[in-house]
Order: sequence, then C-alpha cells, then structure tokens
Amino acid sequence: MHPKFLILQLSIIIVSYNVRSYLHTCLLALQAATDPSRTEIIVIDNASADGTVDLLEPLFPGIRFVRNTHNTGFAVANNQGLALAGGEYVLLLNPDTLVTRESLSHPMRLLASSEKTAAVGVRMINGYGLFLPESKRSLPDFWGACCKLTGLAALFPRSAFFNRYALGHLDALSEYPVAVLAGAYMMLRRDALQQVGGLDEGFFMYGEDIDLCRRLQDAGYDIWYTGKTPILHFKGKSSRKGSMVQVKLFYAAMARYVRKYHHFPWLTLPLVYLREALALCWHLIPLHPKSEPVLEEQNSCYLGHPDSLASWLHFAGIRQCATISGLLTDTEIVENVKKQRPKHLIINLETFPIERVLPLMQVFPGMNTCFFVPSRQLFTGNGRFPQKHL
Repeated sequence: MHPKFLILQLSIIIVSYNVRSYLHTCLLALQAATDPSRTEIIVIDNASADGTVDLLEPLFPGIRFVRNTHNTGFAVANNQGLALAGGEYVLLLNPDTLVTRESLSHPMRLLASSEKTAAVGVRMINGYGLFLPESKRSLPDFWGACCKLTGLAALFPRSAFFNRYALGHLDALSEYPVAVLAGAYMMLRRDALQQVGGLDEGFFMYGEDIDLCRRLQDAGYDIWYTGKTPILHFKGKSSRKGSMVQVKLFYAAMARYVRKYHHFPWLTLPLVYLREALALCWHLIPLHPKSEPVLEEQNSCYLGHPDSLASWLHFAGIRQCATISGLLTDTEIVENVKKQRPKHLIINLETFPIERVLPLMQVFPGMNTCFFVPSRQLFTGNGRFPQKHL
C-alpha cells in the first residue's frame, strides 16, 4: 500500500458546475478547517463554463482538480472522485457550503466509534440561518408523497404522522440514526461506500443520496444524523434551483427511485408526475419572480475590520454602508445587530471566521447573510448590487 494511504484520514470530494465564487469560498473554509497532512481535497469539475479550474487551480496548489469534458452528472463525478480517494473516510460535499473544523472532526469520531456506522450527516442551515429539513429524512413512501402533495406535511411540520419523511418530530439539535442524509454533506466510511458500489450512476442529479443510504442500510450499516455541529449550505447554486431543467431532473430522479424500489410503482408514479406538473405550472406563473435581493445601502450592514470597509464599498459600488466592527466580542456584535436590524449582513470572512458566523446566523433567523473576502475580492451569497450584477 502507498505510504500516503497509511496516514490519510479524510478525502473530500466536491463536484462543481459553474459555481466558481462559491467553490472558491468553500475551499478557503476547508483550508482553514483541515490538516493537509491528513486530508486530501478532490474537485471534479463538470465542464464549467465560468473558468473554474483555470482560475482556482493556481490558487490552490495542494488541491487536486479534475476536468471533465462534459457534464457527467453528480453521481458519475462523485464516483470519479471516489476512485481517486485514499482516505479512510470520504466526504461528499457540495461547493456551495461552508464547513468548520468541528463539522469535520465530530462526524469522523462518530464513524470511528462503530464499524456499523457507514455514513454521518450534519445539521445544515441556509444563507438565512434557517434549518434545512433535508438534513435528516426517512425513506420516501406513498403516504409521505400524499402528505407532501396535499400540504399536510407543511401544515403539521412537527407531526410524526404527517411529516414523517422530514422527521419533523425529531429535534434538529440532537443526534440519532436516520434513514436518509443529504448528498450536500455526507461523510462515509470508504470501505462501506466501495462495498455497495459507490453511487448509482443512473441518477444524473437528485435521488442518488436517498438511493445510496438505502443500499448502505440494506448491506447492514447504520446511518447517523448529528445536529451538534452545523454547516452553511446556500443550496441550489450548482443546480439552477427553481429552473425548468432542475424541476424535470428532480422528478425524473424520483420516478427512477420509485421504479427501482417500490413494489407497486403504478401506485406512486402518478403522484410523482402530478407533483411535477404542478411544479412546472407554478414555475410558469409570473406572480412570483425569482430574483436575488438587492443589497442596497439603507438595508445592508457590513461586519468586518474597519480598515476593510473601503474595499467593500468599492467592490459593491456603493457610497456608504452601516458597519459593525469585527473586532468586537460576539456579545457586542449581537447587540449591534439587534440595534441596526439590517435585512442583509455582509461578513468579512478574513476578520470573522465561519466558526463565529454560524452561531450569529442562528440568533437572527431570516436575516440574509453574505460573505466578502477582501484579499481575493470575492463575494458569495444571496444578493446583487444596485449598480452591478455578479
């Protein structure tokens, strides 16, 4: 065995597609959270048109970049990364995420504590500090599909009967075995992943995480969710969230899953197709335009070192902006945010690391949080500027 494999603990596989700025920020967070002697990072780029590899590969010489000549899909690209991985554990990670050191080390401890545990997922929050229910799920079934289609799951979000697919009755901050984790963050035992043959490449995008978790459990393994350590997941940045293409891909994946596992697919498939038709119709209605919020001077606040404010103003193309010093204590920052109550908080990640950001976001759920890295002139988040579009 290669000596590298004797010491390598974690292989992180990221599949990217036209999300250069998000991947850039993700890799910066990973560099701060990992030990390069025990961790390898593999980026599989699915033929991005935004110059992802050309621009980022020189900036991250310790990271392995693989260029695909076309978009192979999520499952195929992850299997490419798995074939290159040498770590005892493998993390499948989306590029529109920000992780901390603890969000990597704690799941590894859970995997190490029992050979029966094959996969661990974490509590994911979005750019508004809100919990993402796909962090923990049960296997999809006919009743769950009915509850989602009729709105009963949304009407009774904490019901074990009506919202059992999202496990709404279980505390998001606790730790317990579940049936399904999200592919946006799934840490796995590499030998277990190889034992079940990796991801099913029949899924182009969506559904492969449900399928993988099911096959791992069929092989006798346990799946665990931990709410003790969160990560940030902007969600949908690499999948054109809300587009017609995304809707069709999602329901094609659901239909494939039903055909593969349900004993009576004719019973559930009509619900899948009905849900798809409703989603496509909703997408065509112009009453709810999907556009990013405008980060205007009067509704935004910049959190960072005072010396970096000028860099932000120049980058954003604005003249002034409310400011909170990143040199303050966390308690003082919370009090300042309470006083100003901005709609959008722009955080300098060089002054205020992600470990401090995540608790702050959860104090103010619903507030849009974006990120700026002055030395890289890098912006990520849900927002655009009045006079410029990123």
